Amino acid sequence: EASGTSQAEQEKLKNLAAYQGGEREILDDMAEAMTDLPASADASLDYLRAIQPHSQASIALAECYLDAGGSDEALTRTADDLVSQQKKNLETIDKLLRRREADPGKRDAFMKDYQELLSDSFGREIGDTHAAALDRSFTKTLILHCRLAVDLSELALDYSDDGEVKDLAEEMIEQHT
Repeated sequence: EASGTSQAEQEKLKNLAAYQGGEREILDDMAEAMTDLPASADASLDYLRAIQPHSQASIALAECYLDAGGSDEALTRTADDLVSQQKKNLETIDKLLRRREADPGKRDAFMKDYQELLSDSFGREIGDTHAAALDRSFTKTLILHCRLAVDLSELALDYSDDGEVKDLAEEMIEQHT
């Protein structure tokens, strides 16, 4: 061990690098999908289209943490719960997207606030390239990711006229706080 780094420390650094590489790709894909959101004439539809890639990214981040060797018992349980919750949410989102018809309403105001939210959220540095540990890096990303879900869901509560969409938004807020 001429480098002064034990094999266990080298493995932790390798796992952290794997997580952070996956994290960056996942968050970049989510940001692209959320930024390229086509405006409809329906705030409920726009919310569903926006929260869908966020929920997909939640699953991918949790799986990335687990695949990278995340071993903290509480975070592992959180990651497992997150995958389960978000898969259920995606089923609901898919059902609502299939039945939702465009309805003029609060689209312009929703999209203006949504674009501001994205600008603020994606302007923050989520990944921490200086994180000392995989667990801390995952936790930091998860906190900011949850904040985005809450902010986006609050917009849906402000603008949606669909009771089921509002129920989903309230559930997302509850899950992420």
